[in-house]
Amino acid sequence: MVQENQMSLWPEDEQAIIASNLGSPFAAYRISRRYIQLYSWGTYILIFMAVIAFILFFLIIFKAWYEASMKVNEYEDIYLRISSGVTNSIVTFVPASLFACYFRLVFIPQLKYNHIVLCESGLIYAEKKLRANSVQAIHWRDIQGVAQQGKYGNVVLSYMQDSNFETLIISGAFEQLDDLLENVSQKMLEYKESN
Repeated sequence: MVQENQMSLWPEDEQAIIASNLGSPFAAYRISRRYIQLYSWGTYILIFMAVIAFILFFLIIFKAWYEASMKVNEYEDIYLRISSGVTNSIVTFVPASLFACYFRLVFIPQLKYNHIVLCESGLIYAEKKLRANSVQAIHWRDIQGVAQQGKYGNVVLSYMQDSNFETLIISGAFEQLDDLLENVSQKMLEYKESN
């Protein structure tokens, strides 16, 4: 995990750095807090929508029960209003609840974990997947090219791994993306010039 003034690493990062002989780390990058807050606020809005739908569901049932007990309207009219109101409430409540749960329990923790650590001999890219954390080590000698897609777009890193051409797409949501791109390009060129 990276803090603003001090660089601290997850245990998986340290193990990957040692196992891959990447040297000492000099920079770390993570997903921007604004990006994470955007999804957090979106989750709150979805929860709010689900609560409103849940309340409306009970209001519709209560109103129908009241009208049925007072015999204000015919039963067919009451049944029609109940069925349409309940359907609308369920159609709003269920997806809003499911998306809110997905964002809160799966997606936001993934964003908080994703990070890149630059070292003397390469970099590690760590991301959280559904059931496990994935830490990938890439040496500077293996990197073939790096490019950014548009001004605020993703960074595409091309590299060779086990005689296969691979690409790593780094989200445009990383903070200090220009600095990351510059450091990777500089280290890649330094390695190619020294060999």
